[in-house]
Amino acid sequence: MGEVAGLLGVQVAAPSFPVRPPGRSLPGLRIGLLSTYPPKVCELGAFAAALESALTELDSRVSVVRVESSIDPVTVAPAGVMTLTNGQPRSLQNAAIWLSRNDVAVIQHDFGVYGGSDGDEVLHVLEQITVPSMVVLHSVPNSPNASQRFIVCAITDRVDLVVVLTETASALLVNDYGVPARRVTVIPQGALGPTEDGMLWSSVAAQYLDAARSLLRAPQTLAI
Repeated sequence: MGEVAGLLGVQVAAPSFPVRPPGRSLPGLRIGLLSTYPPKVCELGAFAAALESALTELDSRVSVVRVESSIDPVTVAPAGVMTLTNGQPRSLQNAAIWLSRNDVAVIQHDFGVYGGSDGDEVLHVLEQITVPSMVVLHSVPNSPNASQRFIVCAITDRVDLVVVLTETASALLVNDYGVPARRVTVIPQGALGPTEDGMLWSSVAAQYLDAARSLLRAPQTLAI
């Protein structure tokens, strides 16, 4: 793990997850979470931090890989958090390695987060993840340009489960993007502030854990 942390250029110690002996299971799931993350201030990062906290409360072990741009102000990652720097192929590769050291990888997606044309660098990460994975699509364009449509379809082809926040987004994916309905699930967002409406994050996290366990039980077939 120390080698990966060094390659990612992170100035923090790697988290000391115990090695899983062959044929034995550890309590709770190990979840790899790819997203923007505090101290960066954005809604996606706030979502990731709230989900991480709620999953941890349910005895899951969460390993975060935060997404940063090379032009972002330099910040020190919180303890145990790895960094993916957009535009650096080696960083993309090692983010996938880090995420694959968990039971399930959860990838948060929104346009403008990842590097490349319309964020296509996320595809390079998804292609190299070797554990069951789900993507959380925070926005699904209802009038996508050709590049956006390609990105959304390519992402959904490379993961085992697609999570959206609303029934409207689910219907768009199924009816307009051609994603099989059985591969799409709706998990509403929790409240990100005291004045916002939303589910309790404990309930949100429980639904993510149910989805993760279903991936571990099912045969893994990606593109359909």
